[in-house]
This record gives sequence, C-alpha cells and structure tokens, in this order.
Amino acid sequence: MRVGIFLSDAPGESGGAHTYEQNLLLSFLSVAHESHHEYVIFSKNDLTPIIRDCSQDKVPKSIVLRNSLVRFVNYFLDNVFPSYPDLKFSTLKRAIKKNNLEMAVFFCEAPEVTGCPFITPVWDLQHRSQPWFPEISKKGIGEKREKYYLKTLRRASFIITGTSVGKAEIVSFYGIPENRVRILPMPTPHYCLSAPKKRTVESIKKFHITGDYLVYPAQFWAHKNHINAILALKILRERYNLPLSLVFVGSDKGNLAYVQKITSDQKMTPNVHFLGFVSSEDLISLYQNAYALVFPTFFGPDNVPPLEAFALGCPVIASNVPGAEEQMGDAALFFDPKKPEEIARAVDLLYTSHSLRNTLIEKGYTRAHQWTGKDFIRSLFLILDEFESVRKNWE
Repeated sequence: MRVGIFLSDAPGESGGAHTYEQNLLLSFLSVAHESHHEYVIFSKNDLTPIIRDCSQDKVPKSIVLRNSLVRFVNYFLDNVFPSYPDLKFSTLKRAIKKNNLEMAVFFCEAPEVTGCPFITPVWDLQHRSQPWFPEISKKGIGEKREKYYLKTLRRASFIITGTSVGKAEIVSFYGIPENRVRILPMPTPHYCLSAPKKRTVESIKKFHITGDYLVYPAQFWAHKNHINAILALKILRERYNLPLSLVFVGSDKGNLAYVQKITSDQKMTPNVHFLGFVSSEDLISLYQNAYALVFPTFFGPDNVPPLEAFALGCPVIASNVPGAEEQMGDAALFFDPKKPEEIARAVDLLYTSHSLRNTLIEKGYTRAHQWTGKDFIRSLFLILDEFESVRKNWE
C-alpha cells in the first residue's frame, strides 16, 4: 500500500506531543526497511538531516518527503468558514489525492476525517471524564473536542490508545467496535534510552538548585495539579523535617501566575524552582540528579514523564489515575492526587528507605526498555498489513 505519515510538527514547547511524535518518527525511520509498504512523509520541516542521521542504508528509497500545510487547518476553517463545509480540510484531502494514498497514519491526532482510510491515536478523553477543568471547559473547547471525536473516531479505520482503560473509554463513550481500537502502549522516548548513564551534578549548577529535590516536568495547566505538589512539599518540610525542594519544568499555559501566588502564600518560594521550558539535555540532567519524579496530574491514562524518568534512573511517585498502574506496573509508588498528605507520605517512604528507592530504579529501568518506539512502529506495521488484506478487494 501507499501510506501517508502525517506529522503535526508540534514545537518542543508543546511538551509530550513533541516528544511522542519525534520518538515515533525516529523509530519509524530506523525500522522502515522492515516494511514492504511505500511511505510518503508529510511535514513542514526539512527532515533530510534526520534521515541522514538514521543512516541512508537503512532508510528505503520508497520513502518520499512532502512539505505539508495541513497542520491545524481544521481549527481555522471551523472558526472562519463554519458555513462552508466544502472548504474544510481541502489542503489535506488534496494532498491525499495527489499522492495516491491508500492509508493515512497520524502520529498525533488526525485533524479531520480524511478522504481515505486513516489511523489516529487518542491520548485521553478527559473532556468527558473530568469536564470541569478550565482548559477543557472554557471558550467552548469541550464542545469542540466532543464534536471532533464524535465525527472522527467513528470514521477512523483504527484508533491507537495506550491502555485497556483508554480502549474501554473510547468504546464506551463513542460506540466504537472493539476490534478497531488497538492498544499500543506509549513508548519510552528514544532520547532518554540513548542518554549517557553518567550522573553529573555540574550539569544543573546553572539552575542554582542545592540539596535533594523532586522534579515535576509539566506545562502549567490546572489539571497538572502543581498546587498539591506545593502543599505536599510544605508537609514534607514542616511535618517530616525533610530538606527537599521542588523543581517545576514546563511552559505557561495560563496557570503559572496562580501557582506562583500559592507558592508565595504558603511561604515556599525559597524551596520551589520555576525553570520554564528547558532543553532535552537539561531535562535529562534534571531527571538524573533528582531524588524522585513527583507526578500529581489528574489526567491519564497515558503520560510521557514517568517513562522518561524510568529510563534515566529517577524513581517515580505518581497519581493513581485510571490506567496509571497499567502503564507503570510495579515500578512506581502511587497516591491519590487530591490528597497532599498522601503525596508527602509516598515521598517520605521513599526517602527513608534506600532499598525501596533502588528497587524502584531497577524496576523502572526494566519497564522503560520493555516497549520502545521500534516496538510501537513494528506493531503499527502489523496493523497496516492486516488492513492491506482488506484493501485488496477494491481499486
């Protein structure tokens, strides 16, 4: 089959979406020679250097690069031309038709129903599960997401999700037949698996962090629950007498000022570091030197930071949201994200037991290597092969 790979080209500041997509792209290029299908990659970025780095002898000639202008065009047309459905997504559909695609694969969520069979991932459906958070309730965002999923998921040939919890939600919320929802766990990012194992304290000196610290890489959305991480830190310092600090990494999505205010109100400002967006190299160093990753998000079931931490020898303490244990197994300590006291108890348990911390590091490392980007892509190839046997029945 002639298969289109569509990239959203999410910027680094977007967080997990960028990490996830880049991981899959690099993994695809490294194992594409194992697939007999022809591929056309659509991206607005020049991928030639990336292909060169993946070794030309492994990248088959059947891969073609195309410049893409289809990113987020659905949002523009929905708002500017809502009464002219024939205008919508014409760029994407023209690209599919012009390149004679028989299947479209989206590494990030498909922007619309395409003119050919397509595969799309779904990371979460929290607009249905927890619709009260402002980032999915204000300005009609929840309604737009619902409209999108109602239309797109019912037309998708296959939907990719990372856990059985995610699959159950897709089937239940949107009436999708189970055989069209495939579980491909979120893979451990390649840049973490290939990172130098050496722990260098010098690499984080520029951040002026001293002593043991907890790291939390997350953009400043309300659902990321930075507030309870701060309240837990206060409990740890005042009740448990643990000299820990807290390091936040991530871009502001509208909630940063509020988080900083609460930090000040709780008199935790000297103990909380706001680093903003950092490079991959700096994030690796922050993980490797952290006492633990504390991950109090309310959203799931698929999340990237625990996988990054596993690969980099950083023990994980995470929210017990639905699907979290399926993703992380016994390689993490879990807590109720609504209860700062539980977060603090989990951190104290880890801090007072070096054997437990070492066990979690070992289990995390094993977990990180169980499912990589290459495993994900090879499973995707099997789905394409399966569909090809159906596709042969029509022109």
